[in-house]
Amino acid sequence: MSLSFDRENIGEFTELSPDATFLRRSRSYWHSSAWCPQPLVPRVLLIDDTELTAIGFSVIVRSVTTGYTGTLKLGLAFAPITVDLRQRHILGVPDSITEHVDNFGAASELALGDEVGMFVIPSEHNKVLVTLNGSVVGVRRIKHRAGPVTQAFALVEPYGKVDAVELVSLQEPLWSPDTHHSFSLAVKREIEAVLKLALLDEHRQAVFESSPWFVLPPELLFIIFQHIATSRPIARYHRSHQQ
Repeated sequence: MSLSFDRENIGEFTELSPDATFLRRSRSYWHSSAWCPQPLVPRVLLIDDTELTAIGFSVIVRSVTTGYTGTLKLGLAFAPITVDLRQRHILGVPDSITEHVDNFGAASELALGDEVGMFVIPSEHNKVLVTLNGSVVGVRRIKHRAGPVTQAFALVEPYGKVDAVELVSLQEPLWSPDTHHSFSLAVKREIEAVLKLALLDEHRQAVFESSPWFVLPPELLFIIFQHIATSRPIARYHRSHQQ
């Protein structure tokens, strides 16, 4: 699924690229809020050795400036945005959780190319993770919700030193024998199970005669493996010692 910013409901000084994936603050140090109207797709995060289903997004810092304090605000809204963002910080958006990422020590001085994200883990009492370049640098909890989060929308506000960000694509790499190792344990097990059921012996006879998989040509198996891999997208993170 492609993710892009709403072209209409944006901050007074927000400028968007033609495809609405790149956000630049044209002047001042604030009023550059934006949100993405597409509901965020649940994805699998591998944190250290634990797989967790999460809802969230990340951005890459594309421009920094001097003379200001603060860096970037990220948020997750739990309903489509209806308030006018023209002169509003995302901190004031109802039914959302937002953070100054510079409140977390490791993210206090963002640099060009840094990738910053925010994810909610519904299965862990709506724990919210703030990530930086593959590390979890902050943890928060949503206290005002009675049940697990089921949908969320991305909120972004370049603030102070950061004046441009780009949304990270949610498209996953294609599966191939060379990329097999990079997918989750669940994906690898499913693909390996199909491969075993499609095995032929040295006489080109099916090892498992009752299995339907051995009759499929390699080209079709490859397409099936692509589908398995993209059905469980995964991103890898580890816990920062600076949390």
